[in-house]
Amino acid sequence: MILLAALLAVAVVIWALVLAPSWVRRTRDAGGHWALAGIVYLSGPVNALIQLTYPNGQNPSGLGLVLARGNTTAAWTLAAVALLAALRSPRRGQTGVLTALLAFYASLLVSSAVGYAPAGVSEEYLITPLLVVPFVLYAGVNWTWLAGVLRRALRALVVLSLVSVPLLPSVAFDEETGRELFGIERIQGITGHPNTLAVLACFAVILELRGGRLPWLIPELAALLVAQSTTGWVALALGLLALAGGLGRSARVISIIVAAGSIVFAVADPRLLTDFFPPEFFTFTGRTTIWQAALHGFFLDPLFGYGPNLLDPQYRATYLGVFDAAGQAHNQIVQTLGETGLVGLACLVALLVAVLRKGVLANGPTGGLSLALVLAFAARLLSETPLKPQGSTATLLLVIAVLGIPAAGAAVAGLSEPEPIKLPPIPSREKESILVAPSFGVPGPIPVLNRPRRRR
Repeated sequence: MILLAALLAVAVVIWALVLAPSWVRRTRDAGGHWALAGIVYLSGPVNALIQLTYPNGQNPSGLGLVLARGNTTAAWTLAAVALLAALRSPRRGQTGVLTALLAFYASLLVSSAVGYAPAGVSEEYLITPLLVVPFVLYAGVNWTWLAGVLRRALRALVVLSLVSVPLLPSVAFDEETGRELFGIERIQGITGHPNTLAVLACFAVILELRGGRLPWLIPELAALLVAQSTTGWVALALGLLALAGGLGRSARVISIIVAAGSIVFAVADPRLLTDFFPPEFFTFTGRTTIWQAALHGFFLDPLFGYGPNLLDPQYRATYLGVFDAAGQAHNQIVQTLGETGLVGLACLVALLVAVLRKGVLANGPTGGLSLALVLAFAARLLSETPLKPQGSTATLLLVIAVLGIPAAGAAVAGLSEPEPIKLPPIPSREKESILVAPSFGVPGPIPVLNRPRRRR
């Protein structure tokens, strides 16, 4: 293991000395920052591949632990570099979003200290805001570059997840839920959960339709289909509604084909409706039970909530009994209310309002992309907790997209405001001469007309 770690260190040094300078220069010329690109790739495909080394996909140990610690250290180091660059060149007009964002993360720290069940501060609670803030604050990033980086990272996650089906079936399939579509069990790929794969594929489709390449829609839609996540399809539908006005002709054709294909499947296989909407669908697949349990934490301390240990094994044993598959509330509002109380909920509402406002402001410059991402993210909020700090993971890409792209797009909208119309001067028939005004408090010269004298 020591030898392998040494080889990895040598490879990193060689990359830093040989390839990094060229990459830094090309990234800057494209309107981005190399450290921000590194955060996206480390949090997305690199972290997902490292998690394959975890025993049983759970806590890392051995080589997996070494790789995980190295990846996390590299991510927050790049975040520190990007934050310094952002402080030197801050983006204007982001005070509201940054204030709400920092207040939301601060509410988690306050709840950890004074909530019903205080606990030590987790590493993710400190690293996550450090990773996110530079994408909002740095003025040297344009939205097209950031969309391109996110698009490439999501493509890698989707393709690797599909490739894992024949190569690593024990990892790729989710056998716990027992849900099938056309006889195929749910697929999670290398993301750890089918719902995660679905929302990543959803964001990939939305980004692909705005500046990407249409052939990439095939694996992305396939991943969304085999993940069998109803929330994923709802998120995609909301995103396409916002994006429809700016789609080109080819994208519209693809959308029509996808819609027609869905109708054909529904007619050809009557079981499709049951597959997508099983009997437990109307209880949000058992989520209502989890919500009720999570809200107990709120009632124990309505102001600051239960604390970061909400829905940990001890909490679940007390309020959920034998229902053990609930490490989080599966709803961001319920999670925030139970974990951080009314203080956290107020910060969450302020953050969502600020993000929605930025998405609307940037909707024109981004061709509908910013609002599409915000609406798709809103659907994710209803069934999962994407704003729960998780550090350098694939879920972070969703937060980066929904905060970074609207922030950069809104900055473009602010710089491109139309200037006041200047009318040309009206020509005068009279000749003007400039005389110095007497000192009666009138500043500067005044025009006086030379009128022709009358003949007597």
